[in-house]
Parts: sequence; structure tokens; C-alpha cells
Amino acid sequence: MTELTFHITEAQTCFNDKQYARALEHCLKALKLDAANAMAHLVAGLACYSTDDFAQCAAHLEQCMDKVKKTPDHWEHYAVSLALDNRLPEAIK
Repeated sequence: MTELTFHITEAQTCFNDKQYARALEHCLKALKLDAANAMAHLVAGLACYSTDDFAQCAAHLEQCMDKVKKTPDHWEHYAVSLALDNRLPEAIK
């Protein structure tokens, strides 16, 4: 298992256990290794959403829109984050 895979796996496990701060820590470590990693951005975005950090949620989800668009729940989280980050015109597109 690579270090990148380790951090992404740990992030997903922490997220599933509702340990959102730890999940985000692992995502950020993964993103230091691969700044464009879509799964790390996705889990980071969802962790930020779960802690009401909507600006960071939107920023991370914008880095993995292919994954976001495939899942209605993720798309909804993105739209809500935009709205709650005072980016309503973007949220209703």
C-alpha cells in the first residue's frame, strides 16, 4: 500500500466513523502527495460539509466535479455549500 492510498483509506474510514477532523487531516496529507487526487478532494469536501465549513467544502468539491456530478447526494452537498457560502447564483445554475 502506498502512502497516498493509506491516507485516502484512513480518510474514508474516519469519515465513515464520523471523525471528520481526522478524515480531513488524512485528506490533506494525501493532497500533499497528489494535489489533484479526486478521491482525497471528495472526502475532504464531504468532511468539510459535515463540519459546516461550506467554503472549503465547495473548494474541494470543485476539484473533483466528475465524481460530484455522478452522485446526486454529492451534487446536493455542493449546491448547499455554495448557497451557504453566499454563492447562491452559482448554486441555482
